[in-house]
Amino acid sequence: MLLAKVLFNFRIKLLTVYLNEQNCFGILSLFYRKYSKL
Repeated sequence: MLLAKVLFNFRIKLLTVYLNEQNCFGILSLFYRKYSKL
């Protein structure tokens, strides 16, 4: 049971990291588009 819980937490953590990276990339591309027009 403990192993299942650890694996579940690990998967959640990976998902969070992945989403954070997607967010960072989205924000960077937004800034890039905004400033490339200047």
